[in-house]
Amino acid sequence: MSGERAYSSFMKAKFLYVILLVFFCSAHAQQSDDSDDDEYVIKFGLLKEKQSKFEVYEETLEIPLITSKDDADFKFGYTVEKFNDTDFNFYHVLHMPKPAEYTSNVAVEIQEHESSSTVRYEEKRVSEYGCAVTRFDEGDKPGKYQMDIYINKQLVKVIEFEVYLDKTD
Repeated sequence: MSGERAYSSFMKAKFLYVILLVFFCSAHAQQSDDSDDDEYVIKFGLLKEKQSKFEVYEETLEIPLITSKDDADFKFGYTVEKFNDTDFNFYHVLHMPKPAEYTSNVAVEIQEHESSSTVRYEEKRVSEYGCAVTRFDEGDKPGKYQMDIYINKQLVKVIEFEVYLDKTD
């Protein structure tokens, strides 16, 4: 009888150990996930240059199709801020309706599909603040766009936005 009692106590202790281990691991994983989410602030929308750096002055998912030829000051894109002193790498991949031609000089890779294109832009290494400025050129089309933002080679945000013909002319 004492052997069964000892085995039962052992199994209870082992069960308690496993429960505590699972609890500790899930709490640690939750804490790590939360800190990663809070580590970077990403804003997307219309950009303006202010004191030698660009900032999002209007967060929006509707972007007017204004070419650099029509308005040299019109820009959109995103900013990334990190609130500690470590450097980070970032880049983005843009999925867009297939343009008539490509004029980007910072594209690393372009994949053409039947009616769309995927453009991967160069990776940048920065400290605390990064910005990706985008402009439209002749041949760019209205429609649904998607921007995948990567930080340290990890996909951290997917932004789906609509580009529409500007009717202010």
